[in-house]
Amino acid sequence: MDAGLVFSEIMGVIKGAGSSRNRFCPLSREEYIARSPNLAPSFPAQSDRKILYGLYENYERIKSQRGEYDSIDKVTTLLNTITTPSMKRRLHDIIQEIYVDGMQEFLP
Repeated sequence: MDAGLVFSEIMGVIKGAGSSRNRFCPLSREEYIARSPNLAPSFPAQSDRKILYGLYENYERIKSQRGEYDSIDKVTTLLNTITTPSMKRRLHDIIQEIYVDGMQEFLP
């Protein structure tokens, strides 16, 4: 697997696509593997997505052991500290729009 495609898939699909108005968290293993190949075109085979989700879990474990954060972790922390629902919703929408636009630049 190409490292760049794997990282794009982790950040753009597993961690990024799980976002909705009520949550900003990664897709579960089951959600990711069950996704339509049209929604995860870089890795259309379920067998590849199973391997890739394992890589994601290893990435998260190593990152946690090192005390490191990625950009999505920072956004999640920020959103979780805001207690005003309307402010949280507006900020989430802005961040989501910027994030989706940014991740589309990395996808093939």
